[in-house]
Amino acid sequence: MKNKFLILVSVVSIGAAVCGCVNTVSGTRTAGVPWVSDRVQARYPRKLDQVFNATKDVVMRNGTISSAGSLFNQTNEVRVLEAKVRQDNVWIRIEAVEPNVTQLTVQTRTTKGGTDMQLAHELDKEIALELSR
Repeated sequence: MKNKFLILVSVVSIGAAVCGCVNTVSGTRTAGVPWVSDRVQARYPRKLDQVFNATKDVVMRNGTISSAGSLFNQTNEVRVLEAKVRQDNVWIRIEAVEPNVTQLTVQTRTTKGGTDMQLAHELDKEIALELSR
């Protein structure tokens, strides 16, 4: 009986260490596996509004936007987008680094808490192509 209890406690402890909460780029938290890479960053020589509009267009073509807005109490102007693309959760942060330079961060998580880096890279490339038009 003691061995079964010890095994159960060990399994629960390992499960709790592996699964947990992850901070998103939009400032919220979500369930997921920590300590794995889940985001892609890029900088574009464009104004924040141009990158935000291109991002909305790309996400709407690939999925649905669940929320979009601005983050306040930041040193720079920041806009965020939350969406569902191919049943994965996507968070995008668009931040004005300089007046004509904008940083884009795309973060993806599957419904089971894992990452989908291929989707993050794909969305980043599509946004870059949309900006070049």
